Amino acid sequence: MSSRVRPLLNGWVWAIGGALIVAALAFEWSRRYHHNVCDDSLISLQYARNVARGLGFVFNSGERVEGFTNFLWVSVLALAHPLSGGTSTGFVRLATGMSIALAALDILLLYRLARMVWPRRLLPVLFALGLCVFDNSYTVWAMQALESHLLIFTILASCLFLWGPPNRCNVTGAVLSLAATMMTRPDAALFVAVMGVSEMLQAWRSSEPNRALGRVVAIFGAAALIFGFYFLWRYQYFGYLLPNTFYVKASGLRGEAVARGWRYLHGFLSDRAYVPLLALGAVLGVRDRIIRPLFTWAFLYSAYVVYVGGDFYPGHRFFVVLTPFAALLCAYTLDLLAAWVRARCSERPRVASGVWVLGTALVVTIGIRGLMVGPLQTEVIRWGGEVERVRAFMQWLGEHSPPDASIVTGDIGSSGYYANLHVYDFFGIIDPVTAHQRPTRLGRGKAGHEKHADPDYLLAKKPTYIKWGYMDHGLYERGYYFDADLPPSLDVAGIWRRDELVEKRNLELLSSLPFQKAPYPGWTEAGEAFESWPVRSAPPHQGRPVGQVGWFVSSYHRIKGDAVVGELRSAPMLLEGDVLTLRVAGGRIPEALKVELLVDGEVVASATGHDNDIFARKVWEISDYRGRTGTLRIVDEAVGGWGHIMVDEIQQWVEGAR
Repeated sequence: MSSRVRPLLNGWVWAIGGALIVAALAFEWSRRYHHNVCDDSLISLQYARNVARGLGFVFNSGERVEGFTNFLWVSVLALAHPLSGGTSTGFVRLATGMSIALAALDILLLYRLARMVWPRRLLPVLFALGLCVFDNSYTVWAMQALESHLLIFTILASCLFLWGPPNRCNVTGAVLSLAATMMTRPDAALFVAVMGVSEMLQAWRSSEPNRALGRVVAIFGAAALIFGFYFLWRYQYFGYLLPNTFYVKASGLRGEAVARGWRYLHGFLSDRAYVPLLALGAVLGVRDRIIRPLFTWAFLYSAYVVYVGGDFYPGHRFFVVLTPFAALLCAYTLDLLAAWVRARCSERPRVASGVWVLGTALVVTIGIRGLMVGPLQTEVIRWGGEVERVRAFMQWLGEHSPPDASIVTGDIGSSGYYANLHVYDFFGIIDPVTAHQRPTRLGRGKAGHEKHADPDYLLAKKPTYIKWGYMDHGLYERGYYFDADLPPSLDVAGIWRRDELVEKRNLELLSSLPFQKAPYPGWTEAGEAFESWPVRSAPPHQGRPVGQVGWFVSSYHRIKGDAVVGELRSAPMLLEGDVLTLRVAGGRIPEALKVELLVDGEVVASATGHDNDIFARKVWEISDYRGRTGTLRIVDEAVGGWGHIMVDEIQQWVEGAR
């Protein structure tokens, strides 16, 4: 084997090893994340699934809203959908595997590009590969199944085709990869523009400028033409020049998000011990055909991310696309340093190897620091359980929802994808009305979550559900009730549901027990829990109750909190309706925290709380006891966390047909 072939072969061994490490790490992070993906990924999967089903590029059936910025990735997923087996979890696993495969393939393309920069030296190539392979964000976002690694692939492919021999295959590949880059993400047009200008300068300086300029114009013109046809189609299809996500996150920005963007950039650098700052040294290579456009694009793209204020997800996903190229630029700087040391210590050639010892230390530093503060910790470990809980809840909700059910939520991905509900988006990602609002503090809050739909606008749509955490106040008065009758295994407090009880059963209100200031003749209490009742508000150290009307009963002691017990028993009352409703909040301990209906001393109905201070409605059928006397008993025999119960709005209803 020749001396020239052996290093190249060894280099490919390192590159393949790096690709395998990326795949292994990404699959491990996916396992720890319960094989789930983030909500933004589910949005793309929902669009892709609907395309595969023949519904078009829509999130909700019949609604053409461009709530995604990754057209090509959605299209690729739609083509792959038949391989998923038709299940939601199967499609997630397939998309994850495709994304991880792309991340591994990108390492091989990065190696090939680095070989173009250093055809005879392996150390800077290995340094660039190491920085990328062991970057925690690179591998974590590989398993999240978003478009980042497809975009890296199209950009690397563009570079390899453009800078390869000027044959027909490379020209065609350059045209297609440049067009694909812009169709993967709209902001990637910045990369294409920088490459175009750089190639024009390179052609102008060549020995045959006219011929070289003609080639550049042909390549970039053809790519622009392909993108132009796509752009005209999407404008006709969706009706807006830019994706709806742009109007949600950036429309109306006038520099207000820069401070947030600086923090985002600083976090990206800090998580990597500021090693990416080495890339700034590549400014010395502005005359190099490869280094010049990559450095310029990385600088301008970073400025763009700072301007729009970054993103809210851990791991700085907007900068993930820069990871391979920043690694290459860092390697270029370190190689310049090694060359400078060799020139200064020509009589001691081994001194320069110390530079690459430093490079190895930097790779180890990035790897260790990424495991400590990167998205493995801040997303996979911290939020993995919550993401799994949301997935389980949404799948359960989808299985127990009526046909054509709808929901108001901000977690639109999981609600649409797993629950198959018609989604009304609280933050406007798939709602142009909300997206085109002009809030006064845009750019200062949580990225992508600063515009909120008007409650009247959402309630006018009469959604079946409203997820807990959105519009929680005043919903009882707007025809909704809090449903807490969910399996405890879901670990969900409940969900707001449109109240159709009266309408479906033709009920009429017969009597109501609104709590007012005491005394209540015939009511008796025992223990400390009810020594002061009813109450008008909760004490400062208790969570704020939601859903009560005026005064209510609470066993939470104003001084001792949950450390007291007691019992409250009502005066005898005549049961004359078909249905008795009441609202209950507090701890979920059926044997120790409960409100009961007793008839002739026997418990005929019972309810407990749900580990939340939102009053949930309970419905008791009492028609079998009509004409008899009943007693309500409220019991608190629990101490410690959630060791209290609250009750309000006790009403009897009769069916109107009787």
